[in-house]
Amino acid sequence: LLESDNVEAARLSQMVVFVTCAMFFGGAWVNNFGAREASRDVPVGSNLCTTGFRKLSATVMQIFLHNAPMRWFLIAVAFAESAVASFNTVAITYMTDQLQFTASESGISILILLLASIPGSRLSTVVTNRWNPIISYQVALSIWIVTTSVAAYVLKGPGKQKPSYIFACGWGIATGWIFPTERVAISQMIPKGEEAELMGVYLCFCSLLTWLPPLVFTAMNEAGVDMRISFASLNLFFFISFCVLFLLGDFNDVASEVRRASIRRTSSLGIRRSTSKSGDIE
Repeated sequence: LLESDNVEAARLSQMVVFVTCAMFFGGAWVNNFGAREASRDVPVGSNLCTTGFRKLSATVMQIFLHNAPMRWFLIAVAFAESAVASFNTVAITYMTDQLQFTASESGISILILLLASIPGSRLSTVVTNRWNPIISYQVALSIWIVTTSVAAYVLKGPGKQKPSYIFACGWGIATGWIFPTERVAISQMIPKGEEAELMGVYLCFCSLLTWLPPLVFTAMNEAGVDMRISFASLNLFFFISFCVLFLLGDFNDVASEVRRASIRRTSSLGIRRSTSKSGDIE
């Protein structure tokens, strides 16, 4: 089926993805999200539909004006995630057009990438524990840059299946490395009590620039630029992210300040609750 009709293969893959996601995500959504109390009340004169957007816009403004480490991290994430999210689309286009891969050969490459992400995730844990998430993140970006650069130079035409599979291992390790490292870093930068809101901001920045790398790739391709150079243009986004991460400063100091802020917030909430209870008793 994979070799006889690419359209039928695409339809089959979409059906499998839909059924699998419906089973697992649907079950998790129904069974794992219990009821919880609201963390904040809707302000007087506001309504539930608009309050969240107003609070979110105020939070983003607060981050970009007064929280430099979070600001630089989110910018770095926006560039790195845009390249990672676009990689499959760009890579499959490159393999099909330049390397003359069949659908099954492209599928094997993606499968190798996914399998290689498992040791990549383990390596991220080792490096993050040894240093910190930001250094680990930069190592993952370096792997992306080196692998993509060498691949763009080596993979020049048809008959490059074996080298492609080797490069897929490198990309898989980088993929498995970068995602858990991001989550560890952002979780250590979010003060207690603001987890849901700031994770939403983080996820928003993950998708903020996903349209840009395919646009750059397509524009370069339409302009007659060698597709190997167009493929290597993904490195621009990885490199920008790599450089921006240096602006965070010492991550250990950032994490320590977040912990102190969380302790102050917890103490303040405890005092307010005690005062409220005392007033109710009186």
